[in-house]
Amino acid sequence: MNKNVREIGGMVLFFLVLAAGEQALFHRIQLGGVRLDISLIVTVIYGFNHGALAGTKAGLASGLVRDLLRGRYLGLFVLSRMLVGAFGGMLHRGLYGNTPLIPSLATMVGSLATDIITLLAVSQTLSLAQLLTLLHEVMIPAALGNTVLAYVSYWAYVALSRRWHLVLHDGWSASETR
Repeated sequence: MNKNVREIGGMVLFFLVLAAGEQALFHRIQLGGVRLDISLIVTVIYGFNHGALAGTKAGLASGLVRDLLRGRYLGLFVLSRMLVGAFGGMLHRGLYGNTPLIPSLATMVGSLATDIITLLAVSQTLSLAQLLTLLHEVMIPAALGNTVLAYVSYWAYVALSRRWHLVLHDGWSASETR
């Protein structure tokens, strides 16, 4: 089997488990009535730490799971998550160092971009007033919540990666590092 197929297949399984955990654990956590998007945060942080190609692959897996579980328009979340993963990867930590600020801001931009892409794709009859209301009541609170959660999640990722080494080249496997 092709290495990329195994790699993306492992990511899809990871995002399926993440979606189940998100549904079970974060079902009640909301900010201003808006649920936070853990898979978007993981996609951006993964891209930030492993580069644009890895971020794009994580976005493909994340978007595919999101489309299959919650999407009405197959491919819409795949497209938006691939763009977000690539964006996170373009801001690779090799350029900016090991700081949570950059992936947090990339998560904010990615959250807004995903919402706007989805909105534009499914609603051609939206007035400017309706768009501004959605932006004010849903999109911006979700983006801010995702940003704060990304900041905290990044530190959790750093602590975890110091203890465990995630090897993408052989699929998603964890091996303890010294």
